Amino acid sequence: TVLKISSVDGSTTIGCDDDRGPGLFSSWGCCLPAGDYCVTVRDFGDNSTIPSYTVGFQGLGACTPSNPPVCPVSGSGCPF
Repeated sequence: TVLKISSVDGSTTIGCDDDRGPGLFSSWGCCLPAGDYCVTVRDFGDNSTIPSYTVGFQGLGACTPSNPPVCPVSGSGCPF
């Protein structure tokens, strides 16, 4: 999978990952200010359907987000 986090209108990529999670699945973490974001998930080759996918968000304590929000972009499937 490839996971991309972008601005709510999708025009600005904030972060992207294609292989940090278990089994080369995507996993992404970053300090973001409160707000609305767009999360997009696709398969790495962009040639098949992902039948189900769960996205979870959790607070990990205090952090200071960058302005504008910029987070890691890694993997050959990023950005898309």
